[in-house]
Amino acid sequence: MSVTNSLVQMVCNINLAMYGGDMYIAAMTIINSVREVIHMPVSGVGNGAQPVMSFNYGAKRIWESETDNPLYGGHSSGLYIICAGNDDVISEPVCDNF
Repeated sequence: MSVTNSLVQMVCNINLAMYGGDMYIAAMTIINSVREVIHMPVSGVGNGAQPVMSFNYGAKRIWESETDNPLYGGHSSGLYIICAGNDDVISEPVCDNF
């Protein structure tokens, strides 16, 4: 995931340098940084829940596995919805500066 994010950032920077200039590169860097900050907690919840779900599934604890998986998925989705909703509120004042 980090490799693709870096490649997308490099391609965007090259195109923005040709067509926009330094101000566009700075705006895109800020937008990508905000997006990454939003994505990190969601990725952390998913990566942290994965060993627990795998253990329950491997131990044949099907009941716990069936109840925990949607719970972790719901927490991860809810966290992402909250962060993405706040992103709209935060991004407008930041983008207005440019």
